[in-house]
Amino acid sequence: MPGVSPHDGFESNCTNTIDRLDEAVVPKITAAFEILLPDNYHKVAPEIMEIAMQSELEQGAKTFRQVLRIMYDTACRDPGQATIYARFARDLQKNLTPKLQKCICPSQSFWSAQAGYDSGPVTSYLENRCWEDWNHGKKGRRQVSPENFALGLSCFIGELVKHKTLVLAVKYTAMIIIFLFITTPIIAPSYTRLPPHYRELKARCEGPDALPGCGNQFNEKIFISVSLYDKAGHLAGGRWGETVLELIQMLGPENTFLSIYENDSPGGAAALEEFGKKVPCRNEIVYDAHVPLVEFANVTMPDGTERMKRLSYLSEIRNRALRPLDLFREETGIEPFDKVLFLNDIAFNPVDAAQLLFNTNLGPDGRSKYLSACGLDYNNPFLFYDLYAQRDAEGHSNGLPIFPIFSTAGQGLSRADMLAQKDAVRATSCWSGIVAMQAKYVQNLNKKLPASDFQAIGTHTIDPDVPALVQAPVRFRYEPEVFFDACECCLFLADVSTVARKDNAREQGVFVNPYVRVAYDESVLRWLPIVRRWERLLPIPQRIISYFAGLPRNNPYRTVQEGEKFVEERWNEHKNQWELVNRTGRSGLFCAVREMQLIQKKTRTEDKNWLNVAMPPGQQLDFPT
Repeated sequence: MPGVSPHDGFESNCTNTIDRLDEAVVPKITAAFEILLPDNYHKVAPEIMEIAMQSELEQGAKTFRQVLRIMYDTACRDPGQATIYARFARDLQKNLTPKLQKCICPSQSFWSAQAGYDSGPVTSYLENRCWEDWNHGKKGRRQVSPENFALGLSCFIGELVKHKTLVLAVKYTAMIIIFLFITTPIIAPSYTRLPPHYRELKARCEGPDALPGCGNQFNEKIFISVSLYDKAGHLAGGRWGETVLELIQMLGPENTFLSIYENDSPGGAAALEEFGKKVPCRNEIVYDAHVPLVEFANVTMPDGTERMKRLSYLSEIRNRALRPLDLFREETGIEPFDKVLFLNDIAFNPVDAAQLLFNTNLGPDGRSKYLSACGLDYNNPFLFYDLYAQRDAEGHSNGLPIFPIFSTAGQGLSRADMLAQKDAVRATSCWSGIVAMQAKYVQNLNKKLPASDFQAIGTHTIDPDVPALVQAPVRFRYEPEVFFDACECCLFLADVSTVARKDNAREQGVFVNPYVRVAYDESVLRWLPIVRRWERLLPIPQRIISYFAGLPRNNPYRTVQEGEKFVEERWNEHKNQWELVNRTGRSGLFCAVREMQLIQKKTRTEDKNWLNVAMPPGQQLDFPT
């Protein structure tokens, strides 16, 4: 309304001035405010309210204004009282009757303007008196310091408006979330709209009339490597076995060699034997009743006990599944392979395995272009599983394991690729239970072993004090020192990349293909296509939570290359303390983690037969567990 500002105070708009009250009233109000606390609010506030609302009395308006004066005198100067004063101001405003409004200020234009102001008449008045006091000072009154005023005013005004603001924020946020939840799976689903060449492969292999080799247009030779623990035979004798057989048909039985190694799971021996009878391609399926742990190297713990690293065991078992590639044996059907496909005990769709092999990062010639390519594995429909092996394009570990999985660390290249819905997300390492790889750096094409002890346990381990250079054919290995681990799968991909780089290979890319998703349970696998439709709602919360969770964890050796000089912190087993030593870099140090997994001494009865051990204190480098 012209001539009336909602920011003016009561005194400048009303004919009634603030006269001096009875001496007994002012101390009573002041004393009540001084003891007003959250704990006694419901007792003290009504007493002040009763005094302020005495509109029938001659002094009613003066009393009300005196209450306001005491409030603003204190509220703008004492941040500690901001919450309680703002609460009282809102309650006072709710109880302001039309009769009292008229008594305080007869000007209807004043009340109309105040009512239109977002804060309301009482809170508006208090807010602007605080501003006036700051801008112009007050005769006979000490002006507050900028720091104290800013703190007090921000707390007080924030408390005055936060209730309404919070309600509105919650309301509109809920509306936005509901809108996005409904529209995202329709307008912008994540990794559900297959590229044309993916759709073509899927169409060729659908239905009962699909021809053998439908997914393998160029008849590439594929070696499938599986190391299995099948305690009850549910894998080989169940859906996993059926899926592997379906995959062999898609690849073409004449193009495929299947190698399975299983041990120490008596319940699975019979199922594996029955499965072997159904395999239509060349194969080597081996079952060892028992692998003696005494044959493996141990580490010495601070208490003097000798323990076995879990990763030394896994490395050996995975290498045994690769043994058909150790020698070139024409009589057993071994030939030069184009690609190796590693499979774990996963639930997967065979067409996805074919997509990974033949369509990841497709080139103009219709062939895939990669050194290594992995899918994504999930232990439940929302959480990515294989954090241990996966590293982004710059060697960083992952963020929170929900979409887009990778963090913003460094240039955030892998995260950017995920958000761009690429089928070839750049990485330095991955696994996820399904990996396709160029066979060139894994297969030995000679009729003799590369070394006489090539198949001996621990042969491929690199001594950190005298690190050997990695060479093809690459095999799985582990880090031998105590309180230091690196996933054997991560090291394997790192070593393959190292030898390919030294060989100036045409294809050196390591990629994650998010179109290919696997699980460790059939029910989870069925949920994955549904859940991914809402994935694009997750990047912002994933980024925020990753930041506050301290992800990714720091690795001081992330950028160290093979042959490069660096300083490493290790545990001295003789002195039982951490020490810094000068060393030469070995391949795959970006895989390193400050933890250690040990095989449990008891007889294995469950899938998990290992435990993590606590790290000794006293490290100097920033290398969190």
